Amino acid sequence: MKKILISVMIFVLFSCGSELETVSAITSEEAPEFFKLADSSALVLVKTLGGRLTEIIQSDGVIKAIDVCKEEAYDITDDLENEIGENISIKRVSNKYRNPKNAPDKYEIEAIDWFNNKLSESNELPNNYGQKILRKNKKILRYYKPMIVQTKCLLCHGDDHTRLPDVSKRITKHYPNDLAKNYKDGDFRGLIRVEML
Repeated sequence: MKKILISVMIFVLFSCGSELETVSAITSEEAPEFFKLADSSALVLVKTLGGRLTEIIQSDGVIKAIDVCKEEAYDITDDLENEIGENISIKRVSNKYRNPKNAPDKYEIEAIDWFNNKLSESNELPNNYGQKILRKNKKILRYYKPMIVQTKCLLCHGDDHTRLPDVSKRITKHYPNDLAKNYKDGDFRGLIRVEML
């Protein structure tokens, strides 16, 4: 009896100390305004960051674009977050990340898996996916938009063996543990995650 009582007490202590969380999928019908805001934000990020890199590649070459991506990508994201509002955060995530800041958390991994499963089932990627996370009675909404590899992306994210040696060298300098390589045109690259607290 004493052992049972001790076990129950330990369980209660650990339960009280742990953060209670639940997660469920949501659709645009359930949160239309959030989905609209999140989708437009993701598109602005792609357009702004992609435009900046294309501009640098054309004016100064791929090597300079690698430096600019490292130095400016997060500033561009932060600026966009500030324009949208203080309760919004935006992140690019991938299982094959270049910068450790883009490593996915457990809910982002779940979203990546969801997209991979849909791709396996139908050979097509859905336009988006949503999650509602309840954490200590606080609701967090997350929206995910897939990133697709385009031909220009392959200059830095393509085959490690056929990429220009100077490009590979600069990437290794900035990201010695780089995983974001050996993609092909049209591959599913990862997600843009927009979160609203």
